[in-house]
Amino acid sequence: MNACRILLLCFAIAFSYSSSAQPTNYLHAKFHEYQTNAEAGNAWAQVTLGYCYAHGKGVETNYVEAFNWYRKAAAQTNASAQAEVGYFYANGLGVTTNYVEAVRWYRKAAENKDAWARVTLGICYESGLGVDRNLTEAVKQYRLAADQNDPWGQYEMGSYYTFQATNYFAAVSWYRKAAENNNTLAQYYLGEYYANGQGVKTNLVEAYAWLTLAADESAAKLLQTVEKQMSLQQISDAKKRAEELKAKIKTKRN
Repeated sequence: MNACRILLLCFAIAFSYSSSAQPTNYLHAKFHEYQTNAEAGNAWAQVTLGYCYAHGKGVETNYVEAFNWYRKAAAQTNASAQAEVGYFYANGLGVTTNYVEAVRWYRKAAENKDAWARVTLGICYESGLGVDRNLTEAVKQYRLAADQNDPWGQYEMGSYYTFQATNYFAAVSWYRKAAENNNTLAQYYLGEYYANGQGVKTNLVEAYAWLTLAADESAAKLLQTVEKQMSLQQISDAKKRAEELKAKIKTKRN
């Protein structure tokens, strides 16, 4: 696992968490209120203000300001802010890139039970980025996040059993949990495993359905291959199954 892959994956994870933040229009309207409360020392207002500066919500994007506000909240042991400080150090946003510092802050947040930090700390341990490589510690962090029903923790457990422990039955179990929590990478791998009969009995209908949900370029290519092996009835059944899965996931998330 190289540094480029790690940073890309961490970005994907960070984006998936940040996408659940307050709506943009709400942040625009509340920016000055958050600023006042942040300056008064309110940790959650400081986190939100950091988010606004980081993503240009209600103010121009400014990573230095974002980092400063996250750092203030992190000093109050706010786990989300500690994770963000780690992310900024890892990616050189508003501060010089420093993987050792990134790991230090991810660890603080992980100790405060932040699922994103646990996953990202696990990635650092798995890759030896900013810390000595330690696969046992990596899996420990992934499992802690997965036990919080975190989709990225569940995905990383699936990846561990795919690429490290080579136990496809266990991999399928974890990918399914992550896929049902709308992790698109897990949906792709689950679809692939159904198509190839790895860790589960071959089922082209299930493969088609999960690949439809994954909806990226790799999934689309595999979906074409799977579709060529299916009857018209199977394709019709698979499309219905995909809609059922979408509805189930939507209900679960709500």
